[in-house]
Amino acid sequence: MAKRSFLGLDAAKLVAAVLVVVTHSQVLQSAPAVVSRLTGVFISLAVPYFFIVSGFLNFHLAHGDHDEQLRRTWKAAGVGLWLYVAWTVIYLPASIISFVLEGAGFNLKTIIRYAHKIIFVGEWQLWFLLSMAIGYAVIHAMLRAGASMKVVVAVGLFSYVVSCIIEVFQRIPAKDLPAGMARAVNLYSLVFASPRVLFQGIAYIVIGMILARGYARIQELLRRPALFGCILAVCIITLTVLNYQTMVSADALISAGLYGVLRFILAVVIAVATLGWVGSDRSGMFRHMRTLSATTYLAHVYFLLIFTVVATGGTSIELTSDINHGLALLFALIGCAATSALASAAGRKHAFVAQLFHC
Repeated sequence: MAKRSFLGLDAAKLVAAVLVVVTHSQVLQSAPAVVSRLTGVFISLAVPYFFIVSGFLNFHLAHGDHDEQLRRTWKAAGVGLWLYVAWTVIYLPASIISFVLEGAGFNLKTIIRYAHKIIFVGEWQLWFLLSMAIGYAVIHAMLRAGASMKVVVAVGLFSYVVSCIIEVFQRIPAKDLPAGMARAVNLYSLVFASPRVLFQGIAYIVIGMILARGYARIQELLRRPALFGCILAVCIITLTVLNYQTMVSADALISAGLYGVLRFILAVVIAVATLGWVGSDRSGMFRHMRTLSATTYLAHVYFLLIFTVVATGGTSIELTSDINHGLALLFALIGCAATSALASAAGRKHAFVAQLFHC
């Protein structure tokens, strides 16, 4: 009997990866505000979705076994760190090019800036891997220390609350904060830039863990497609409208805090929806989707940078033409598809390539 897989997760990850390329290519920058903002709601769910899927699969495959959970969380932390280091090295030429185009030059200040970004912020879109490594390492440490699942969940949810609070304070002008708090927020922003690396990875991974533990109940809900479809539609429409309202709000508390909460809930709703598509991948198409989604997310910035350098004559890292933004998106997607095909072929013979591109 063919092995059954979560086909919906593979398909949705590919869609999420493409959405990341859409936002980084800035192809929607000239679109009407309502279009770009509504699209932005779903684009903002892409990376949270990756975290949730990772957490779900690792804990689902552990089958509730404590030792297996320890093994998988430790392995996931190691893989995340290894991939972050490997892809940071791969992106080194791109980083050098960007520094040159920015006019930063090769000096001690640039080197320190680069090292700081790698260690504390995350280079390019690779921050996801760094956050994943930190998240799984923290969860592993808690499980190893004998913490219950309730404690792990509490820490994960608390981490997300902290990230929302930090985002709120980062949007409030320093002059409107007490002097001591303003200095603390400024120091945090200077070191870590945003709360996503330290706090958001563990929060979304924990959500994936919760979905894995409650998968039997989710299956019961998914067996009633009409009811589930109505619930899903109402949730998505309501949360999308609320998200849009928070995005256009000038109030920092609403725009940062409430938007963070709604984004969190909407990511969970969509993750649950995609769990319903389970089947056998006889043709291997969804296996290739996994490789393509990983390649698209990890490599697309390289192709966007290459196109930008060529389009601007090597004088800028910013595109000024709407047509160029569209062409940059197309170039990146085609480049990632070709790279994914090559990686799939090479991954059959070389384990390093298979690990690098999730073949």
